[in-house]
Amino acid sequence: MSLNAMRVARYFVFASALSLMATSNAAAGDEWQGLSDGQVKQATGRSYSQLQADWWTWVLAQPAAVNPVLDPTGALCAQGQEANGNAFFLVGSFSADPILRDQCVVSSDKTLVIPALNSAYFAFPEEIAGLSKTQAEKYVRSNVIGNAGADVVVTVNGQEVKYIRHRESELFGPLFLTADSIFGEFELALNADEGFYVALQLEPGDYMIGIHASQGGVVAQDVTYQLHVVAAH
Repeated sequence: MSLNAMRVARYFVFASALSLMATSNAAAGDEWQGLSDGQVKQATGRSYSQLQADWWTWVLAQPAAVNPVLDPTGALCAQGQEANGNAFFLVGSFSADPILRDQCVVSSDKTLVIPALNSAYFAFPEEIAGLSKTQAEKYVRSNVIGNAGADVVVTVNGQEVKYIRHRESELFGPLFLTADSIFGEFELALNADEGFYVALQLEPGDYMIGIHASQGGVVAQDVTYQLHVVAAH
């Protein structure tokens, strides 16, 4: 990928309409609650803002040949997840075409972290050269494509999940993308994300998780997961 192409591509936006086909462990009519800030900190050892930064760090570190974002089946969903500790990150897709990921297996001791809609900006070193730390941070955050006004609904087995929030990540970087990454070899000096995130903890079973995210009346992606949660060993 050329440098100019990368300059366009670094404005990443992931929006997902995810359906995880399932048998619910919850009784009909139960309300699903996403983890609060305190609960996600307890479960993963990190805040939502830290998890947002870690999500991007993880997804950009995976080689294109095995990157979960490019995998239409879900078989690669665990790629590199060992670096994520107690968290397990789901992904959307670059495509707006419907995708069925029916081969993803997750251990029940993992906390699912789902970006329903997220955007990030990545600054090259030359962009922030000569800026103070405060100036560089302000520059990067001001260039993230805003999505606070998006419409986002997350459901588990048809029940709406509460406590999905629009959040800003902590600043992260530098990131050193290797030649086999989805965008080729680049140094990204300072980076920031904003978007709608929710975290869930699920007992063993098969689940349908639906995520609908649209902006300006347009759904960017339609991804379906058939997710199997297995008992932790």
